[in-house]
Amino acid sequence: MKFAYMIMAHNEPYILDKLIKMLDYPNNDIYIHIDAKSKLIDAKTLCTNYAHLVLVPSRNMTWGGVSQIYVILGLLEKALKTKHDYYHLISGVDLPLKNNSDMVDFFVKNKGKEFIGITPGWAESPTISERYKLHWLFQDNIGKKRNLIFFLSRIITNIEKIYGYKRERGEKIYFYGGPVWFSITEDAAIYIIKHGGWAKKRFRATICCDEIFAQTIIGNSEFAERIYNKGVKDSHSQCLRFVRFNKESPFVLEIKDLDDLVNSGCLFARKFATNSVNEIALVDKIYDLYR
Repeated sequence: MKFAYMIMAHNEPYILDKLIKMLDYPNNDIYIHIDAKSKLIDAKTLCTNYAHLVLVPSRNMTWGGVSQIYVILGLLEKALKTKHDYYHLISGVDLPLKNNSDMVDFFVKNKGKEFIGITPGWAESPTISERYKLHWLFQDNIGKKRNLIFFLSRIITNIEKIYGYKRERGEKIYFYGGPVWFSITEDAAIYIIKHGGWAKKRFRATICCDEIFAQTIIGNSEFAERIYNKGVKDSHSQCLRFVRFNKESPFVLEIKDLDDLVNSGCLFARKFATNSVNEIALVDKIYDLYR
């Protein structure tokens, strides 16, 4: 089994260093995109002994913007230049919950399955569908800021909402959504790239559609039948990512979460941080267990 690990990083250099060391294995290729705005990660310090490490050209990533989709597609395009059995999309604050040999064994046993989470009905629900049915202008410039551009953009969005405007009238496609992070076969990765042009155009001036574009492409294809744990309502049990949520944002995991992580059966967990002794203790423990 040959794996491509595609990492989207923007902070937490300590965790990124641990992550790279944990993935440093002969049959692994590691592709890293570092947010162009990041001042915390020094790309020159990143290195491996066994895995092939590739730094993908940086671009600005903005919360909620289509730039997130561009980065994911860019990572896939770069990774597809070499043949791999699976393509794993993770963030720089994720850590694996299996060592490399166990990871290989797992995917040998589940070869051909697609580990991408789809939450039933979520993307077509009235609130979430506004993300791609209305215009969210300048989102790549706004991010989470509340400035003049933000208020002008939201005025336009609210006018569209009041008058029942829809961007793509008569659109004959069902939209799916779920966790951003996935582990997919080469055939599925190629299929996403083939529809990458559509995704860039369709999700321009939308918000938070990095949780929708890949699921929509896969969900409307034959690959949907190959999704691991298909039919299960918990989309995280399909992509096998461990996460705890505080409303819509993931909790930062601490040492008290260790037993749940170890017993989860997941491939990866997120998110980790280094803001407290308990957070660092968990990072170090996971590193010791699964390196």
